[in-house]
Amino acid sequence: MNAAQRAIIEGDLAEIAERVGPAFDALEGARILITGASSYITSYMADGVAWLNDHRFARPARLVALVRSPVTADSRLGHLLGRPDVEIIQQDVSAPLRLERPVDYVIHAASNASPQRYLANPLDTMDANVVGTRQLLELARASDARGFLFFSSSEVYGDVPDDAYPTPETYPGQVDATNPRACYAEAKRYGETLCLAFWRQHGVPVKVARVFFTYGPGLALDDGRIMADLMRSRFAGEPLRLFSDGRGVRAFSYTADSVTGFWKALLGPHGGEVFNVGSDRAVTIHELARRFARLEAPELEIVFPPQAQAYLQGAPSRVCPDLGKARRMLDYAPAVGLDEGLGRWLRWLRAGAVDGDVAEPEPSE
Repeated sequence: MNAAQRAIIEGDLAEIAERVGPAFDALEGARILITGASSYITSYMADGVAWLNDHRFARPARLVALVRSPVTADSRLGHLLGRPDVEIIQQDVSAPLRLERPVDYVIHAASNASPQRYLANPLDTMDANVVGTRQLLELARASDARGFLFFSSSEVYGDVPDDAYPTPETYPGQVDATNPRACYAEAKRYGETLCLAFWRQHGVPVKVARVFFTYGPGLALDDGRIMADLMRSRFAGEPLRLFSDGRGVRAFSYTADSVTGFWKALLGPHGGEVFNVGSDRAVTIHELARRFARLEAPELEIVFPPQAQAYLQGAPSRVCPDLGKARRMLDYAPAVGLDEGLGRWLRWLRAGAVDGDVAEPEPSE
């Protein structure tokens, strides 16, 4: 990642720090474990710890970044190599984790999140959210941790009825356990239940973030989800292909908005709570394609190939969170509009192209 790309992310980090505000003071001098730390979302959180050390803290926080793939100089977290305030551990989150010192905060995000990846690796996906979650909760308990954030998913809701759209945290969800996608949704549901059991039985201060569609710098262009598919075509100047009728509805959140919500959830005073995190400004997939088409000149054509994508089968027809609880309890609200967020992401990609460095960003963990 070059200097121009770093500048875009640095701008996002400064924006996040301003929005989270004094709550970040709790991290000064703390030891923070982030699993899946090289994903496009949690890399912002890893960067955020380093940013706070560089710009705010007199006593640096210590970041323990757990990753599945090696971190090299040119990878997403490469700029953190060699920093005395960062420890990078490469291992599967389901394997036993032995740390030399206790941790103050745990952010558990390690999991396949793209349908293409979790459909191809259902057992690994379930282990990360079941076995991995259990042992991290035990670690948090033994460490007397001050906060534990579990990354759940909007997938726990399944396809929602009219009276649960936009969807509040109180909606119990409808997931078909025989659907191949259930390996992800049911594992997340179990992970949530496990977290709340540790809160009730052992007092571990857990928070659950139900993550809705998030996009931005670092999202792999071969991710397989609609945002990545459309940006890959936009970046290449090719027709935008929709493998559906475009009537599905989604709400898309820019990374800086979602990460602001994650920090607010982790650092807030409310233990044992579940929060929707994302954007509540929904658009149809066809409208999303139109936004991409008009993002820069020349405007691109939208086409509808006849074949369907396998990963779309069983996907919810509409997904949009009710953010009322997060607004009330966390003072959380998305601030980056869709056009602005897409523009930042495209500028980040264009900046990488100057160095010929836009192969494919690292996949989500």
